[in-house]
Amino acid sequence: MLPRIVSVFVAILLMLPLVQAQSPGKIELEAASVLIGAPVIAADGDEIGQVFNLVLDDDGQPRTLLLSTSALIGFGTRTVEVPRGAFRIDGRRVTLRLTADEVARMPGRLEQSNERQSR
Repeated sequence: MLPRIVSVFVAILLMLPLVQAQSPGKIELEAASVLIGAPVIAADGDEIGQVFNLVLDDDGQPRTLLLSTSALIGFGTRTVEVPRGAFRIDGRRVTLRLTADEVARMPGRLEQSNERQSR
């Protein structure tokens, strides 16, 4: 009986690394959806917006961060694409390797508020 228990225990121990193994940076789809609306912090410490969306590649690696930030002239918001390597996911927030000024100079898509669109 004891040899059988030991063999089962060894088999379980051998399988654990396979069950727990995940490539670094890999994000589950559910975890990525939790980040929607999470704060985005620039390299200089300023909170500059929120996660609008997170695009994953086929391997579940973060490819592009879509950042919702205020428009340059103060009306509406802009959606800015931040490429892989320029951001890091820190739990329930995202930290950029870019300053707030660098993000302000990036091209983005202007989103007007619903009030202004209905006029």
